Amino acid sequence: MVNQKLIQYITVIIGSLMAGYLVSIFLGKIIFLILGTIVFLIFIFFILKNPIYGLYLIAFFLPFERIGSYELGGFTVRLSQLLALITIFAWITQMLIQKKVKVVRNPILLPLGLFIFINFLSLINAENLRKSFLTFLFLLFTILFALTIPNLIKKKDEVSKIIFTLFLGCFLVCVFGLWQFAGDMMGLSSNLTGLRPQYTKTILGFPRIQATALEPLYFANYLLTPLALALVFFLSKFSFPLDWFKTKHWYLELLLIIIIINLVLTVARGGYIAGIFILLAIGFIYFKKVITLQKVIPMLVVAGIIGYIIIRILASTGELLENNLEKFKFHATNIFAGAAYEERLEMYEKAFSAFRSSPLLGIGIGGYGPYAAFHPYVKPQEGWKIVNNEFLEILAETGILGLVAFFIFIFMILARSYKAIKFTEDLFLKTIMIALTIAFIGILIQYQTFSILYIMHIWFLIGFMIAVQNMAIIDSQKYPFKNPKIFLQ
Repeated sequence: MVNQKLIQYITVIIGSLMAGYLVSIFLGKIIFLILGTIVFLIFIFFILKNPIYGLYLIAFFLPFERIGSYELGGFTVRLSQLLALITIFAWITQMLIQKKVKVVRNPILLPLGLFIFINFLSLINAENLRKSFLTFLFLLFTILFALTIPNLIKKKDEVSKIIFTLFLGCFLVCVFGLWQFAGDMMGLSSNLTGLRPQYTKTILGFPRIQATALEPLYFANYLLTPLALALVFFLSKFSFPLDWFKTKHWYLELLLIIIIINLVLTVARGGYIAGIFILLAIGFIYFKKVITLQKVIPMLVVAGIIGYIIIRILASTGELLENNLEKFKFHATNIFAGAAYEERLEMYEKAFSAFRSSPLLGIGIGGYGPYAAFHPYVKPQEGWKIVNNEFLEILAETGILGLVAFFIFIFMILARSYKAIKFTEDLFLKTIMIALTIAFIGILIQYQTFSILYIMHIWFLIGFMIAVQNMAIIDSQKYPFKNPKIFLQ
């Protein structure tokens, strides 16, 4: 159960963030930095006391990718990364103090270790060694963080609290996303809305919201996990364990409405495809539970509210609704035409060219940007190019060996998820495992349209999946966790 103390902690965090944001607007970034430092020191105190608090905070701060970050020495430092670093340190320190060095058995470690090793070997082909080595360190850090998570989550109550803080953070940034849209439509400056110039209404006639993320597509990708979790809890018989919401689903309906509206307003085509997959997959699994009056009526009401709000939003831009709907439809469905499509084709061709130049180990992790640039050591003004397809980028940068290792990792985690779902008798764990697995597949689908591997919310999902898998497998008498002969143990 989510206790009152956790709710109080989260309330303090939200209040501090809102106060800091308002202070930064009116009094400047220095005071915001001071306030943030004080709050962060409080975070460190709680994490060092118990590392699980680090996971609660990270779950909340996952979407704070652009807003909530700080530029330091040419690098973007994000709060979730700092919290992850402190959490890892606190976990290791706790083991050393207690003199109990115990690491949870993790079958994903072998394919991940192989993938990391191949990425390291690929550095021998790196043209811009500094960039490639830094990319390797970022990847190593996020993977290490993912492997730390299963060592911290031991109880179902901790799983509930992580989902609670994830929902809370998602709700907050979704509200901010709606503010972003409304503020841009009212003509407010980007300093107030947080929108980057290329996503304001001057481009399409209406803004593409990115909330606190770097780009709309990253924000859409982040939304996939809370979308899947909220949907399975809404459709299943299981009630999410909140004492004060135990018998009611209205908060899930509200969360689903605001998530889907934000997902639509990102106008991220890859996010649309992944989101539709999640809705269809979960709807199929819970088909018998969906076709009931108790579920159909609220779902129709939710769909109607979402559709009405989106239409009213598009009609509020000052242009004819028909024109905005046509622009929206064109951008959302124009997958195989236009400048963006031509640019993607060019990036794909260069990726295949890079792979052919070094088929076994590729051109080096993080090496595609320098390979596609005019000069490998001169960063273009618009930034280093990416392939916009994660699997092609892995193929280009780490060769066929890296791609095979990555596919083995994906197969292992999905196969283990299937085993956990099939054999556990715990309805709570089964429900969450279904949501996390479908969200992970949705992310893999959207990975066909962008290519950044070391994203915190993705590796948080992976670590969370492994933790819940462990609990589900331990729970099942048919699939004993301690039997070393069991495959995917």
